[in-house]
Amino acid sequence: MRATLRSKFGAQIRRIRTSLKLSQDQLGQKAGTNGKVIGEIERGVRNPTLDTVERILKALQAEPFEAFSFNLIKETGPGITPNDALLLGLIKRANPGVRRDLVQILQDALRLAENKK
Repeated sequence: MRATLRSKFGAQIRRIRTSLKLSQDQLGQKAGTNGKVIGEIERGVRNPTLDTVERILKALQAEPFEAFSFNLIKETGPGITPNDALLLGLIKRANPGVRRDLVQILQDALRLAENKK
């Protein structure tokens, strides 16, 4: 069975919510709805309006790309945030030459950030 946009979006919302250690009720309250609605969205049962999507993303302090980057975010597990998963997905999709360049760029950026501290 092919996943729908609704179910993919819901899975991303669940992934972000759980990485923040929020319950469905807590997210619902922050987003101006309730936990039942959040659960239905996460299961792909409910089709949220754009206004609801915007409130949920704001409550999660997430950018729209984080909720709609289904094909990039495959990594999950303890300690892996949605941004970690997105970064890993982007790196994995790159060809080996570009991947080496990306790793070098990230290492340089981290070195610069450490020197600014």
